[in-house]
Amino acid sequence: MKWFFALNEKGNEFNNYAKMLKVAVYTAQKFTSLKPYFLYDGEENDLTEWLRTRYVEIIRRRSFLYDELQKIADDRRDQNFLAIGAGAFLRTEIPRITEELKINDRYVLYTDVDVMFMSEVEDLKNMRPKYFAVAPEYHIKKYRAMNTGVMIMNLENLRSNDVEFRRFMMKKIKKLVDKRWDQGAYQIFYKNLFNFKWDKLPVEYNWKTYWKENSQAKIIHFHGPKPYQKELLFSPNPPEHLKPLLVFITPNYAKLSRLWNEFYEAAISEEKVFTNFQTNL
Repeated sequence: MKWFFALNEKGNEFNNYAKMLKVAVYTAQKFTSLKPYFLYDGEENDLTEWLRTRYVEIIRRRSFLYDELQKIADDRRDQNFLAIGAGAFLRTEIPRITEELKINDRYVLYTDVDVMFMSEVEDLKNMRPKYFAVAPEYHIKKYRAMNTGVMIMNLENLRSNDVEFRRFMMKKIKKLVDKRWDQGAYQIFYKNLFNFKWDKLPVEYNWKTYWKENSQAKIIHFHGPKPYQKELLFSPNPPEHLKPLLVFITPNYAKLSRLWNEFYEAAISEEKVFTNFQTNL
């Protein structure tokens, strides 16, 4: 199954997100048979070099909303609106990109980069969502309040709405930046008053670190507190901007953050081995 993920180079957090991306790729290749495709808005750097050593296909793409996001960032004097939005909305490009590249798969997996694969996810091939399948966000049983950090996409049906969906996002972008970005766009566009138009992804494929420990979880999602923030969050005086995340700090988050760090060290060690091998050629 093809697996898509996306990142924008802008913003102060790029280096940390690049680390999370490496763990996502490392664990996907260690535990799954997924074929990785990276949607990237940025320049060549250490990350792209590392990804090429892992045979990840890199697809250069800029969100069609980029200029609008830049205007909002300038108007509000906060470049985070561009840094976050330019990456978040890249996933909405997948139906069009795959058509341009003549990728004929009807169903693909998308994840955010702050995930960690724990086992094979081959069962996802059996899912046949009408448009897309997603799991709940904060509350494990509330599928109406969904999270787009992991999605099974029905590309054919998403393409049938693509023009209208893009028009909707362009028209509502000033509101969407305050409504969880692309997630708000998918929720509002695909939801009606009496029912929601997305399928249920089993929670094991988007297991949050602030939920209880689950040995059956297949994809861990560092939704909220990130693994590289663990030391600061557990410090006696966490930085002010991280204090809202303290409600999500659990023993499971601490344990999974330690595991993430082990995977990151393993990914970097393989990078060093490969670099040394290249040097000695």
